[in-house]
Amino acid sequence: MKRVLPSWIIRFFTKIENYYNKNTLFHTSFVVGIVIKGIDGILEIAGSFFVLFVNTAHLNRIAVILTQHELLEDGHDIIANLILKAAHDFSTSSHYFAFAYLLFHGILKVVLVLMLLRKKFWAYPMTEIFLLMFIIVQIYRYNISHSIWLIPLTAIDIVILLLIWLEYRRIRKII
Repeated sequence: MKRVLPSWIIRFFTKIENYYNKNTLFHTSFVVGIVIKGIDGILEIAGSFFVLFVNTAHLNRIAVILTQHELLEDGHDIIANLILKAAHDFSTSSHYFAFAYLLFHGILKVVLVLMLLRKKFWAYPMTEIFLLMFIIVQIYRYNISHSIWLIPLTAIDIVILLLIWLEYRRIRKII
């Protein structure tokens, strides 16, 4: 079989995999990481219903209440102004899109996390595929919006993707 990756990359990942198999800290990090992803999924499901039932006028009032103190201190506060602009630009169509996106994304996360915790063999590659798709979307969104929050979010997802891959390799050797 012909190698697709350069040998130094293969050696690097082999070293990581060997270290992972000897160290329970990585397994614990895997479990903690996917549990946090599961909690995030539950919050996304709850947030989707919040988005669905809160109309645009209420959203604008909530944004004003949340940013009022900051804007009184500094009228040019970047984050407060971004929150107000996002609430103001939130249309009915984006309302339903946000609901559907958060609901789908949250349910998918919760189901995949539950399957990973139950060590369902098929869930590891499936989770990697969906997580990789979300990472690509986050990178795309960063290139459009330049939102600083997408950088640590994407970095965390990349680390969790690596931990899932290592756990999958470890489980595959056991079975």
